[in-house]
Amino acid sequence: MPENRWHDYPIGDIAGSRYAPLPDNGWGMLIAWAAGPARVQRVVDRLEDHTVRVIRRARRTSEATVTTEPRTEADQAGIEADVNSYLAEAAVPPRPRGYTWHLELPDGVEPRRLWAAVNARVEPGVPTPPHILVAATRALTDFGLHP
Repeated sequence: MPENRWHDYPIGDIAGSRYAPLPDNGWGMLIAWAAGPARVQRVVDRLEDHTVRVIRRARRTSEATVTTEPRTEADQAGIEADVNSYLAEAAVPPRPRGYTWHLELPDGVEPRRLWAAVNARVEPGVPTPPHILVAATRALTDFGLHP
């Protein structure tokens, strides 16, 4: 693995480019880490641009009501804790808060192809963060995206 540092990932504007958003979860951030700062850009994120799905159940009937609400600071703190815990299991340092992360894809490569390649390289069983990092690195290498 290259010796990345999260602050080396450029902050940019990806409008109209071949950058695909990475999911705000452990797998997405392990792909960002494996691809490195030459292939990933971060974009300043705004909490108010996100929503969460809330399910409430009536006590007597168990009937569910689903609503969409703005993401709160507490919601974001939970996401950060989960993602950084996942990264720690793969010996990757915590990511900086306040960004969305985007992977530069070669022409003709759609995000679903990359995800399929990562999934195909995950060893059978329960995938652990270190195994996902290896699978992501192998898939990125196949697409010429690993440093």
